[in-house]
Amino acid sequence: MKSLLSSGIKWLQTDSPNLELAKKDWEKALLVSGNSSASALWNLAIYYWSKGEVEKADEFFNKSNDRGGEDWIDSKKRNIISKFHLEKDRIQLENKND
Repeated sequence: MKSLLSSGIKWLQTDSPNLELAKKDWEKALLVSGNSSASALWNLAIYYWSKGEVEKADEFFNKSNDRGGEDWIDSKKRNIISKFHLEKDRIQLENKND
């Protein structure tokens, strides 16, 4: 599972980053873990956020938090989640005003 998580990250660090191939590796890691890998869930949340699918991203962030627990959520992750929620609120307000 760890190799799949790492492989997904490596797809983003190439000269031509490939988010779709990274997603496939993270989905495989999630499957191998029996849907319990907080890291795979987290990475997929970031993927969906980057695609503008904020509801799906929110779902995956929540699942990653549930699986990872309080010790797993460090200050860096809390900061990212905070930024995500600000962006999600902005998008929802923008959609409401359209």
